[in-house]
Amino acid sequence: MSLVYGLLAGLAFGLTTHTGAFIGLPLLVLCAGMQPQAALPVLLLALALCSAVAAGDAVRARQCDARRALHLAAAGVPVTLAVSALVQWLPAAILVTIVATAACASAMALWRLAGTSRGHTPAALWRGETRSFAAAAAEADYPGAALLAAGAVIGAALAAAAAPGAAGVRALQRRFAPADEPVELGSMLLAVALVALVAAGFQFVLAPAAPGYVSGLYVLGAVAGAGFARRVERERWRPWLARAIACGVLVGMLALLGAAVAGWL
Repeated sequence: MSLVYGLLAGLAFGLTTHTGAFIGLPLLVLCAGMQPQAALPVLLLALALCSAVAAGDAVRARQCDARRALHLAAAGVPVTLAVSALVQWLPAAILVTIVATAACASAMALWRLAGTSRGHTPAALWRGETRSFAAAAAEADYPGAALLAAGAVIGAALAAAAAPGAAGVRALQRRFAPADEPVELGSMLLAVALVALVAAGFQFVLAPAAPGYVSGLYVLGAVAGAGFARRVERERWRPWLARAIACGVLVGMLALLGAAVAGWL
C-alpha cells in the first residue's frame, strides 16, 4: 500500500505544487503507521525527486534560471538545517498542529482560486513552451535579497512540513523579482529539489528510524505519480483536479489533527 500512497502524493504534488505536497503526511502517519518526525525525511526525499523530475522538464524547455535557483537554494539550505533540528525536538502533537494549520489554509486558498487561476503546475512544464536561446540567455535584473528571502521560506516550509512554501515564494518573486511564470516555477523547483535533498539527509540522521521497505516503496510511488501527473494534466481539468486535491488535503489533515488531539500519535 505504501506504493499507492506515494503514487497519490506524487500525483497531487504534480498537479498543484504546494497544497498537494501536504497529502503525504496523513497518508504515512494514519495509513502506514509512521510517527510524524519519522515520516518527514521520507516525504522530503520523495519531494526532492519529484521536484527534480519537474525541474528537468523546465531545464529541457529552457524555462529555468540557474542563477535564480542558486539564490533560492543558498538561503534555503541553512534555514532548513536549523528548522530541521528544531522540528525533530517538537512534540508530535505540536508538529501536526502546525502542519495541519498551514495545510488547511493552503487547501482553502486552492479551492478558492481553482476556478480562476491558470497558473502553471509542475506537470504542466512537460508540455510547456520551449524558450528561445536568446530569451534564455538574457540577463534578468532582480534584487538578490528578495530571492534570498524567498529561499528562506522554502527552507523553513520544507523542514517543518515537507512542502515547498510555493505560495509565499511565488508572492515574493512576483513582487520583487518578476519573471515569466514558467521560469519562476522551474527555478523554484530546482531549488526545492536541492534544499529538500539536504533536509532529507539531515532529518534521516535525527529522526526515529522509519521502516525501509515502507519508505522505499513510498518514494518510488511518488516519483511514478509525479511522472503520471504529466500525462493527465490538462488546463481544462485543472479546476476539478485542484478542488479534489484540496478536499483530500482537508480531510486528511483534519483526521490527522483529530488523532493528535486524541493522543493517538
